[in-house]
Amino acid sequence: MAESNQKVVLITGCSTGIGLATAVVLANDAEKRFKVYATMRNLDKKNLLEKEGAEYLGKTLFIEKLDVSSEEEIGQVVDNLMSKEGRIDVLVNNAAFGWFGPTQCHKSEEIQSMFATNVFGPINIIKKMLPHWKERGSGQAITVTSTGGVIGFPYSAVYVSTKFAMEGFIESLALELLPFPNIRMTLVEPGPVLTKFFSNAQGENLAKFEGIDEPTKEAMSEMNRNSAATFEKVGQKGEDIAKIIINSIVTDKPQLRYMTNDKFADLIKSKYTDLTGEKPLKAMSQWFKVAE
Repeated sequence: MAESNQKVVLITGCSTGIGLATAVVLANDAEKRFKVYATMRNLDKKNLLEKEGAEYLGKTLFIEKLDVSSEEEIGQVVDNLMSKEGRIDVLVNNAAFGWFGPTQCHKSEEIQSMFATNVFGPINIIKKMLPHWKERGSGQAITVTSTGGVIGFPYSAVYVSTKFAMEGFIESLALELLPFPNIRMTLVEPGPVLTKFFSNAQGENLAKFEGIDEPTKEAMSEMNRNSAATFEKVGQKGEDIAKIIINSIVTDKPQLRYMTNDKFADLIKSKYTDLTGEKPLKAMSQWFKVAE
């Protein structure tokens, strides 16, 4: 069981990227303020986390299986952890996946699968945690969304829509929880993060998209060329995001939103200050060639 001064933290999607970095950074906390349960859908992919967190395994870092698209698994993991630790202080909803591609080429089952992981998963975990947090009078859910949860991005319409959904859910839930001032909802909104998610998405082969029309193919190819170099230049590391997550946990009054990359501040401001929506559309057109 966690020591009384330790926060029990449950993190989803820890096989790579932000989730892995957050698990390792929290487990490596010099003051040992956290006891981390890092979860992933497929334990066959735990090797990298075991390697990077080897020093803390069995001490402040524990690895568990959790497929967030399974409500049954969510129930089992939360119940087992509550039985073992007596509490879960912080939930980090990180598990997600996405792709770049023309919307018309996405299969219905692929879209449903993405929503099951990116939207229904985190909603179901939070639903499971709320009675415990309300009983204790405290708790925090940190949900990793994206700059793409605030502003649209071409050829990511389905992925972006899942992030928009979570932004709306968390903002609304934060209002619902105002009678419980010590239960906090937090959104972490990265821009490009230099993880396998980024490299995999950038490496999409246009030939695999059945029925793609030639103008769309040309525009998407142009966007890939233009955006890859920009993303590499402004992208952050998973560890950068992990540090922001830690700060949101240890502060007395965490913000509702943390936009992690100030290079996107002007773009986001354009979304909030132009009610017509034309300014952000024009700004985003830099990513690919738009016919005049």
